[in-house]
Parts: sequence; C-alpha cells; structure tokens
Amino acid sequence: MKKLMMAFAAGVATVSGLFAETYKVATSEELMTAVANAGAGDEIVLAANTYSLAGTLAVGEAITVRGATGDWKDVIIRGSGAAEERVIYIQNATLESVTVTNGRVPYDGTGGGIYLDGGTVRNCRLTDNQSGGGNRGGIAIANNGGTVVDCLIDGNTHSGGNCRGLAYVQWNGAIGERLVITNNVNTGALHGSDGNWRQGGGACVYGG
Repeated sequence: MKKLMMAFAAGVATVSGLFAETYKVATSEELMTAVANAGAGDEIVLAANTYSLAGTLAVGEAITVRGATGDWKDVIIRGSGAAEERVIYIQNATLESVTVTNGRVPYDGTGGGIYLDGGTVRNCRLTDNQSGGGNRGGIAIANNGGTVVDCLIDGNTHSGGNCRGLAYVQWNGAIGERLVITNNVNTGALHGSDGNWRQGGGACVYGG
C-alpha cells in the first residue's frame, strides 16, 4: 500500500495517496516520464502547453491522462509528423480534455491521431491528422472496443486511395456518443475495386 507523500523526480511532481498517484507535468519530457512510471489507477495531469512528441505515446495500465483546465484548447499533444506514426496508442486507459494533432496513419492501417484499444477518450479534439494513400481508415481515431464521447473530429485529411470511415471508425462493441465529425477531406481519388475500403466518408461503424 502506498503511503501519503510528495516527491519530485525528473522534474515531475508526484503526489502519492493510499491507492493512486497524481503526476503533474508541464513538458513533453515530463509527460513521457510520467507515462513510463504510472501504474493502474494513477492520473497524469497536463498543464496548459503544447507537448511535441518524438514518437508514438503508448498509454496503458488503466491510467488517466487529462488536461488540467478541462478545455481541449489549452493542452495540445502533437505528433512527430513522421510517416506512418500515430500520435497516441491507448490500451484500457483514459484520455481527457486535450487536442491531438499531426498524426500519420500506418500504411493500410487505422488511427493516425489515436488508436483506442479499449479505454475512453472524452472531451477531446482530433484535428489535422493525415494519411498518405493505400487502404486506410479512421484517420483521426480508430476505436476498437473503447468509448469515445463528447469529442470534435475535424480537419483531418486522406490524400488518396480508398478509405473506410475517413475520420472515425469503430468496431468490436465500441461506443461513440455525442461526436461532432465535420470538415474531414479525401483529397485524392478512390482506386481499385475493394468495396470494403469504400465505406463511410466521415465515419464507419461496425456492429452498432
């Protein structure tokens, strides 16, 4: 059982309670450190800032990552922009009150901004994520069995080739509620004859 304490390690303020810790971060480096150290039930609180990543941020362990102000405009998580490198991979964790941008969909894959493998994305904006052709889907977010709620998904671009759910795709019992999906664009022409990859100009939902 954890004792009540406060510690400062690698620039990250950590408040420990009896059951969980809260990591307060303000830089990209502190965010990466906190995600690496956090365990189930812990919370990472991001100060208002832009967090520029060098690679995909993998968030798991049933932790919560949230913007401190509750307004997605104040906390921006920006991908590296490298070819085929998504911004965030979430597995059974929660992301709240941030903007996710500058992601790239892996080739013939999904989820350039976020790939959600269980867990929750709440009160977030997904914008300016892109793909570069091939069979793609969910340029902004791919929801595999998770919950996405109260999010704005806008300004994402697919630049050629077939696309299944251009901005958002969900399957495997996933839930999407109160989503605004708008102004997402395919700038290229469809190709080939695979109808499975020509479904849902804005979103594609499998199984409800």
